[in-house]
Amino acid sequence: MNTGSPTTDEPAPGSAPHPAAPDSTALDSTAPDSHRTISLWAGLGLVLLIPMVGGSYILSLLGEQAGRCLTYGEGCSTLPDGVLHALFWSAVALGLTAATLPRTRWISVRYGAVILQWVAQTVLCLLIVGGV
Repeated sequence: MNTGSPTTDEPAPGSAPHPAAPDSTALDSTAPDSHRTISLWAGLGLVLLIPMVGGSYILSLLGEQAGRCLTYGEGCSTLPDGVLHALFWSAVALGLTAATLPRTRWISVRYGAVILQWVAQTVLCLLIVGGV
């Protein structure tokens, strides 16, 4: 015969139910994925930067304009000096910024840095291939 308090989690008759504790795993399950995604895209951009630039230079050398530039010095790039270097180093700096900032803080800054990193890389490769 058990005359003590009930052993179940149900509230005693006449008492208010206890609020359930929030499920912290449900709230935190998407946060680490988004942090990893930002780091993944930043790292992927840094790893692919050299192959993208190298492939763009190879593609630009296959064109008629590059042959004319190399042979006769005509039709060469009209970009000011340093534009390609600035785009390259800005992509590197933005990628490193997004990869090294703390994962739990400045999420919007990291996200923006990754977007700008990929924009800089894409514009760099398009300018190289276009031979502008």
